[in-house]
Amino acid sequence: LEYEQQLYRFLRYLNENMVVSIDSINQLHILNYIKQINPQKKSLARMAIRVLRDFFKYLYNQKVLNKDYSWLMPKDNYKAQAKIPSSYSKEEIEKLIATIDRGRAVGKRDYSIILLAARLGLRASDIANLKFVLFISFMEHVRNIKAEKLSLKSITKETVIAFLDWLQVERKSSDTTRNIRLAALHSFFRYVQYQNPDNLYEYQNIMSIRSMKTKNTVMNYLSVEGIKLLLDQPDVNTQKGRRDLSLLSLLYDTGSRVQEIIDLNPSVIRLDKPSTIQITGKGNKTRIVPLLEQQVVILKNYLHEHGLLKPQARQYPLFSNSHQEKLTRPGVTHILLKYANKAREKDPYEQNYRLKE
Repeated sequence: LEYEQQLYRFLRYLNENMVVSIDSINQLHILNYIKQINPQKKSLARMAIRVLRDFFKYLYNQKVLNKDYSWLMPKDNYKAQAKIPSSYSKEEIEKLIATIDRGRAVGKRDYSIILLAARLGLRASDIANLKFVLFISFMEHVRNIKAEKLSLKSITKETVIAFLDWLQVERKSSDTTRNIRLAALHSFFRYVQYQNPDNLYEYQNIMSIRSMKTKNTVMNYLSVEGIKLLLDQPDVNTQKGRRDLSLLSLLYDTGSRVQEIIDLNPSVIRLDKPSTIQITGKGNKTRIVPLLEQQVVILKNYLHEHGLLKPQARQYPLFSNSHQEKLTRPGVTHILLKYANKAREKDPYEQNYRLKE
Protein backbone atom coordinates (compact mmCIF):
# COMPACT_ATOMS: atom_id res chain seq x y z
CA LEU A 1 0.00 0.00 0.00
CA GLU A 2 2.83 2.44 0.87
CA TYR A 3 4.46 1.64 -2.49
CA GLU A 4 1.23 2.52 -4.30
CA GLN A 5 0.83 5.75 -2.32
CA GLN A 6 4.34 6.92 -3.22
CA LEU A 7 3.77 6.22 -6.91
CA TYR A 8 0.39 7.94 -6.74
CA ARG A 9 2.02 11.09 -5.28
CA PHE A 10 4.66 11.10 -8.01
CA LEU A 11 2.15 10.54 -10.82
CA ARG A 12 -0.10 13.23 -9.39
CA TYR A 13 2.87 15.59 -9.35
CA LEU A 14 3.53 14.80 -13.01
CA ASN A 15 -0.13 15.39 -13.85
CA GLU A 16 -0.07 18.78 -12.11
CA ASN A 17 2.97 19.69 -14.20
CA MET A 18 1.27 18.69 -17.47
CA VAL A 19 3.32 15.51 -17.99
CA VAL A 20 0.76 13.21 -19.59
CA SER A 21 2.89 10.17 -20.48
CA ILE A 22 5.71 8.25 -18.83
CA ASP A 23 8.05 8.59 -21.80
CA SER A 24 7.80 12.40 -21.46
CA ILE A 25 9.58 12.33 -18.10
CA ASN A 26 12.92 14.06 -18.04
CA GLN A 27 15.65 14.71 -15.51
CA LEU A 28 14.23 18.08 -14.44
CA HIS A 29 10.87 16.56 -13.47
CA ILE A 30 12.54 14.05 -11.19
CA LEU A 31 14.87 16.54 -9.50
CA ASN A 32 12.06 19.03 -8.88
CA TYR A 33 9.87 16.32 -7.36
CA ILE A 34 12.65 15.22 -4.99
CA LYS A 35 13.20 18.84 -3.91
CA GLN A 36 9.56 19.29 -2.92
CA ILE A 37 9.53 16.23 -0.63
CA ASN A 38 9.28 17.44 2.96
CA PRO A 39 12.87 17.22 4.32
CA GLN A 40 11.58 17.15 7.90
CA LYS A 41 10.02 13.72 7.38
CA LYS A 42 13.09 11.62 6.72
CA SER A 43 11.30 8.29 6.71
CA LEU A 44 8.87 9.53 4.03
CA ALA A 45 11.71 10.88 1.89
CA ARG A 46 13.56 7.59 2.25
CA MET A 47 10.51 5.61 1.14
CA ALA A 48 9.90 7.95 -1.83
CA ILE A 49 13.50 7.67 -3.02
CA ARG A 50 13.51 3.88 -2.73
CA VAL A 51 10.18 3.49 -4.56
CA LEU A 52 11.17 5.83 -7.40
CA ARG A 53 14.56 4.16 -7.80
CA ASP A 54 12.86 0.75 -8.23
CA PHE A 55 10.19 2.29 -10.45
CA PHE A 56 12.67 3.83 -12.88
CA LYS A 57 14.79 0.67 -12.97
CA TYR A 58 11.68 -1.27 -13.91
CA LEU A 59 10.70 1.20 -16.65
CA TYR A 60 14.23 1.11 -18.09
CA ASN A 61 14.39 -2.70 -18.04
CA GLN A 62 11.00 -2.85 -19.76
CA LYS A 63 12.31 -0.38 -22.38
CA VAL A 64 9.59 2.12 -21.56
CA LEU A 65 12.31 4.72 -20.89
CA ASN A 66 15.43 5.14 -22.98
CA LYS A 67 17.47 6.29 -19.98
CA ASP A 68 17.89 4.77 -16.55
CA TYR A 69 16.86 7.61 -14.25
CA SER A 70 17.36 5.55 -11.09
CA TRP A 71 20.89 6.95 -10.76
CA LEU A 72 19.37 10.40 -10.17
CA MET A 73 17.99 9.30 -6.82
CA PRO A 74 20.04 10.80 -3.94
CA LYS A 75 21.90 8.60 -1.48
CA ASP A 76 19.81 7.20 1.32
CA ASN A 77 21.58 8.10 4.58
CA TYR A 78 18.54 7.67 6.77
CA LYS A 79 18.95 5.39 9.77
CA ALA A 80 15.71 3.94 11.06
CA GLN A 81 15.05 4.55 14.74
CA ALA A 82 14.60 1.55 17.00
CA LYS A 83 10.92 0.86 17.65
CA ILE A 84 9.81 1.31 21.26
CA PRO A 85 7.58 -1.56 22.52
CA SER A 86 4.00 -0.57 23.33
CA SER A 87 4.11 -2.50 26.61
CA TYR A 88 6.64 -4.02 29.01
CA SER A 89 6.47 -6.98 31.37
CA LYS A 90 7.11 -6.54 35.11
CA GLU A 91 10.55 -8.13 34.74
CA GLU A 92 11.47 -5.80 31.87
CA ILE A 93 10.46 -2.75 33.91
CA GLU A 94 12.58 -3.91 36.85
CA LYS A 95 15.58 -4.42 34.54
CA LEU A 96 15.00 -0.98 33.03
CA ILE A 97 14.91 0.67 36.45
CA ALA A 98 18.03 -1.22 37.55
CA THR A 99 20.06 0.29 34.69
CA ILE A 100 19.40 3.88 35.83
CA ASP A 101 22.26 5.58 37.66
CA ARG A 102 20.48 7.30 40.54
CA GLY A 103 23.75 8.83 41.77
CA ARG A 104 23.44 11.61 39.18
CA ALA A 105 20.79 14.32 38.83
CA VAL A 106 19.81 13.10 35.35
CA GLY A 107 19.48 9.56 36.67
CA LYS A 108 17.19 10.70 39.49
CA ARG A 109 15.03 12.52 36.95
CA ASP A 110 14.84 9.48 34.67
CA TYR A 111 14.07 7.22 37.63
CA SER A 112 11.15 9.44 38.63
CA ILE A 113 9.79 9.53 35.07
CA ILE A 114 9.91 5.73 34.71
CA LEU A 115 8.17 5.21 38.06
CA LEU A 116 5.44 7.75 37.25
CA ALA A 117 4.73 5.90 34.01
CA ALA A 118 5.07 2.34 35.35
CA ARG A 119 3.38 2.63 38.75
CA LEU A 120 0.86 5.41 38.23
CA GLY A 121 0.19 4.71 34.57
CA LEU A 122 0.71 8.35 33.59
CA ARG A 123 1.00 9.11 29.88
CA ALA A 124 4.03 10.92 28.48
CA SER A 125 1.97 14.11 28.06
CA ASP A 126 0.79 13.92 31.69
CA ILE A 127 4.35 13.57 32.95
CA ALA A 128 5.54 16.42 30.74
CA ASN A 129 2.82 18.66 32.22
CA LEU A 130 4.01 18.10 35.80
CA LYS A 131 5.73 21.47 36.04
CA PHE A 132 6.92 22.83 39.38
CA VAL A 133 8.87 25.88 38.25
CA LEU A 134 6.26 28.27 39.64
CA PHE A 135 6.02 26.37 42.91
CA ILE A 136 9.80 26.43 43.37
CA SER A 137 9.80 30.16 42.53
CA PHE A 138 7.09 30.71 45.15
CA MET A 139 9.06 28.83 47.81
CA GLU A 140 12.21 30.80 47.02
CA HIS A 141 10.81 34.33 46.76
CA VAL A 142 7.86 34.16 49.16
CA ARG A 143 8.92 31.53 51.70
CA ASN A 144 12.67 32.27 51.41
CA ILE A 145 13.59 28.61 50.84
CA LYS A 146 16.05 28.21 47.98
CA ALA A 147 15.61 25.36 45.52
CA GLU A 148 18.71 23.49 46.69
CA LYS A 149 17.42 23.53 50.29
CA LEU A 150 13.85 22.59 49.44
CA SER A 151 12.76 19.28 50.97
CA LEU A 152 9.51 17.33 51.21
CA LYS A 153 9.20 18.20 54.90
CA SER A 154 8.95 21.89 54.02
CA ILE A 155 5.91 21.26 51.81
CA THR A 156 2.71 21.15 53.86
CA LYS A 157 -0.97 21.57 53.18
CA GLU A 158 -0.79 25.18 54.35
CA THR A 159 2.18 25.82 52.00
CA VAL A 160 0.30 24.45 49.01
CA ILE A 161 -2.82 26.50 49.81
CA ALA A 162 -0.64 29.61 50.18
CA PHE A 163 0.91 28.83 46.77
CA LEU A 164 -2.50 28.49 45.14
CA ASP A 165 -3.68 31.76 46.68
CA TRP A 166 -0.47 33.45 45.50
CA LEU A 167 -1.18 32.28 41.96
CA GLN A 168 -4.58 33.95 41.94
CA VAL A 169 -3.72 37.11 43.87
CA GLU A 170 -0.23 37.95 42.58
CA ARG A 171 -0.28 36.35 39.14
CA LYS A 172 -4.00 36.88 38.49
CA SER A 173 -4.43 33.23 37.49
CA SER A 174 -7.92 31.92 36.81
CA ASP A 175 -9.67 29.15 38.75
CA THR A 176 -8.94 26.79 35.86
CA THR A 177 -5.19 27.50 36.00
CA ARG A 178 -5.24 27.03 39.78
CA ASN A 179 -6.92 23.65 39.35
CA ILE A 180 -4.31 22.57 36.76
CA ARG A 181 -1.44 23.43 39.15
CA LEU A 182 -3.20 21.64 41.99
CA ALA A 183 -3.76 18.54 39.84
CA ALA A 184 -0.01 18.42 39.09
CA LEU A 185 0.79 18.58 42.82
CA HIS A 186 -1.81 15.89 43.55
CA SER A 187 -0.21 13.58 40.97
CA PHE A 188 3.25 14.23 42.39
CA PHE A 189 2.30 13.49 46.01
CA ARG A 190 0.26 10.46 44.97
CA TYR A 191 3.56 9.10 43.68
CA VAL A 192 5.65 10.34 46.64
CA GLN A 193 3.47 8.62 49.25
CA TYR A 194 4.60 5.23 47.91
CA GLN A 195 8.27 6.21 47.86
CA ASN A 196 8.41 7.97 51.23
CA PRO A 197 5.55 6.75 53.45
CA ASP A 198 7.11 8.25 56.61
CA ASN A 199 5.24 11.49 56.00
CA LEU A 200 2.11 9.85 54.64
CA TYR A 201 -0.33 11.89 56.77
CA GLU A 202 0.90 15.21 55.38
CA TYR A 203 0.83 13.94 51.80
CA GLN A 204 -2.76 12.85 52.22
CA ASN A 205 -3.64 16.26 53.68
CA ILE A 206 -2.21 17.87 50.53
CA MET A 207 -4.21 15.51 48.33
CA SER A 208 -7.37 16.44 50.25
CA ILE A 209 -7.21 20.03 48.93
CA ARG A 210 -10.21 20.45 46.68
CA SER A 211 -10.32 22.05 43.28
CA MET A 212 -12.21 25.29 42.76
CA LYS A 213 -15.56 25.11 41.04
CA THR A 214 -15.34 26.70 37.61
CA LYS A 215 -18.05 28.17 35.43
CA ASN A 216 -19.11 26.24 32.37
CA THR A 217 -18.50 28.70 29.57
CA VAL A 218 -21.02 28.80 26.75
CA MET A 219 -19.51 27.39 23.57
CA ASN A 220 -19.16 29.97 20.80
CA TYR A 221 -20.68 29.14 17.45
CA LEU A 222 -21.20 30.65 14.01
CA SER A 223 -24.53 31.90 12.78
CA VAL A 224 -25.84 30.60 9.44
CA GLU A 225 -24.81 33.91 7.85
CA GLY A 226 -21.35 33.53 9.40
CA ILE A 227 -20.97 30.03 7.94
CA LYS A 228 -22.02 31.26 4.49
CA LEU A 229 -19.52 34.11 4.74
CA LEU A 230 -16.74 31.72 5.77
CA LEU A 231 -17.47 29.25 2.95
CA ASP A 232 -17.45 32.09 0.42
CA GLN A 233 -13.78 32.87 1.15
CA PRO A 234 -11.87 29.99 -0.56
CA ASP A 235 -10.90 30.78 -4.16
CA VAL A 236 -12.57 27.98 -6.10
CA ASN A 237 -10.57 28.92 -9.20
CA THR A 238 -7.50 27.30 -7.62
CA GLN A 239 -6.94 23.67 -6.69
CA LYS A 240 -6.00 24.57 -3.11
CA GLY A 241 -9.09 26.75 -2.76
CA ARG A 242 -11.35 23.89 -3.90
CA ARG A 243 -9.65 21.58 -1.39
CA ASP A 244 -10.19 24.11 1.41
CA LEU A 245 -13.86 24.54 0.49
CA SER A 246 -14.34 20.74 0.61
CA LEU A 247 -12.60 20.60 3.98
CA LEU A 248 -14.47 23.50 5.61
CA SER A 249 -17.87 22.46 4.28
CA LEU A 250 -17.36 18.87 5.47
CA LEU A 251 -16.38 20.10 8.93
CA TYR A 252 -19.62 22.08 9.06
CA ASP A 253 -21.87 19.42 7.50
CA THR A 254 -20.71 16.56 9.76
CA GLY A 255 -19.92 18.49 12.95
CA SER A 256 -16.73 16.41 13.25
CA ARG A 257 -13.58 17.11 15.22
CA VAL A 258 -10.53 18.16 13.19
CA GLN A 259 -8.69 14.91 13.97
CA GLU A 260 -11.67 12.91 12.74
CA ILE A 261 -11.70 14.80 9.44
CA ILE A 262 -7.97 14.47 8.71
CA ASP A 263 -8.11 10.73 9.44
CA LEU A 264 -10.69 10.18 6.69
CA ASN A 265 -10.01 8.34 3.44
CA PRO A 266 -12.16 7.93 0.31
CA SER A 267 -13.32 4.43 1.31
CA VAL A 268 -15.60 5.80 4.07
CA ILE A 269 -17.63 7.99 1.69
CA ARG A 270 -20.83 6.78 0.01
CA LEU A 271 -21.78 9.10 -2.86
CA ASP A 272 -24.84 7.15 -4.02
CA LYS A 273 -28.15 7.97 -2.35
CA PRO A 274 -28.54 7.96 0.58
CA SER A 275 -25.14 9.69 0.71
CA THR A 276 -23.25 9.12 3.96
CA ILE A 277 -19.80 9.25 5.49
CA GLN A 278 -18.39 7.01 8.21
CA ILE A 279 -16.61 8.98 10.96
CA THR A 280 -14.30 7.26 13.45
CA GLY A 281 -13.99 9.15 16.74
CA LYS A 282 -12.38 8.63 20.11
CA GLY A 283 -12.07 5.04 21.27
CA ASN A 284 -12.41 3.87 17.64
CA LYS A 285 -16.17 4.42 17.87
CA THR A 286 -17.71 4.91 14.44
CA ARG A 287 -20.85 6.72 13.38
CA ILE A 288 -22.61 7.13 10.05
CA VAL A 289 -23.40 10.74 9.15
CA PRO A 290 -25.76 11.68 6.26
CA LEU A 291 -24.45 14.23 3.77
CA LEU A 292 -26.33 17.16 2.25
CA GLU A 293 -26.78 17.10 -1.53
CA GLN A 294 -24.68 20.24 -2.01
CA GLN A 295 -21.91 18.68 0.07
CA VAL A 296 -21.99 15.54 -2.08
CA VAL A 297 -21.52 17.65 -5.23
CA ILE A 298 -18.50 19.43 -3.69
CA LEU A 299 -16.96 16.16 -2.51
CA LYS A 300 -17.58 14.35 -5.80
CA ASN A 301 -15.83 17.07 -7.78
CA TYR A 302 -12.95 17.13 -5.28
CA LEU A 303 -12.52 13.34 -5.37
CA HIS A 304 -12.58 13.29 -9.15
CA GLU A 305 -10.07 16.14 -9.46
CA HIS A 306 -7.56 14.45 -7.15
CA GLY A 307 -7.98 10.94 -8.55
CA LEU A 308 -9.42 9.65 -5.28
CA LEU A 309 -12.25 7.73 -6.93
CA LYS A 310 -9.82 5.14 -8.30
CA PRO A 311 -9.82 1.73 -6.56
CA GLN A 312 -6.13 2.01 -5.62
CA ALA A 313 -6.76 5.37 -3.89
CA ARG A 314 -9.41 4.17 -1.45
CA GLN A 315 -7.00 4.20 1.51
CA TYR A 316 -5.23 7.46 0.65
CA PRO A 317 -5.78 10.51 2.91
CA LEU A 318 -8.88 12.42 1.90
CA PHE A 319 -7.19 15.78 2.49
CA SER A 320 -3.47 16.23 1.85
CA ASN A 321 -1.00 19.11 1.74
CA SER A 322 1.33 20.25 -1.04
CA HIS A 323 3.72 17.38 -0.16
CA GLN A 324 0.88 14.87 -0.70
CA GLU A 325 0.91 14.08 3.03
CA LYS A 326 -2.08 13.89 5.33
CA LEU A 327 -3.06 17.26 6.78
CA THR A 328 -2.24 17.88 10.43
CA ARG A 329 -4.32 19.63 13.08
CA PRO A 330 -2.08 22.74 13.00
CA GLY A 331 -2.46 22.70 9.22
CA VAL A 332 -6.26 22.72 9.44
CA THR A 333 -6.13 25.43 12.13
CA HIS A 334 -4.03 27.56 9.78
CA ILE A 335 -6.56 27.08 6.96
CA LEU A 336 -9.53 27.93 9.19
CA LEU A 337 -7.90 31.04 10.68
CA LYS A 338 -6.85 32.24 7.23
CA TYR A 339 -10.42 32.27 5.94
CA ALA A 340 -11.87 33.49 9.25
CA ASN A 341 -9.58 36.54 9.08
CA LYS A 342 -10.59 37.15 5.46
CA ALA A 343 -14.25 37.00 6.46
CA ARG A 344 -13.69 39.50 9.28
CA GLU A 345 -11.96 41.88 6.88
CA LYS A 346 -14.83 41.57 4.44
CA ASP A 347 -17.58 42.37 6.95
CA PRO A 348 -16.13 43.32 10.38
CA TYR A 349 -19.09 45.34 11.66
CA GLU A 350 -22.21 43.38 10.85
CA GLN A 351 -23.10 41.51 14.07
CA ASN A 352 -24.96 38.69 12.31
CA TYR A 353 -21.89 37.90 10.18
CA ARG A 354 -19.29 38.25 12.91
CA LEU A 355 -17.13 35.19 13.44
CA LYS A 356 -16.72 34.39 17.12
CA GLU A 357 -13.15 34.27 18.47
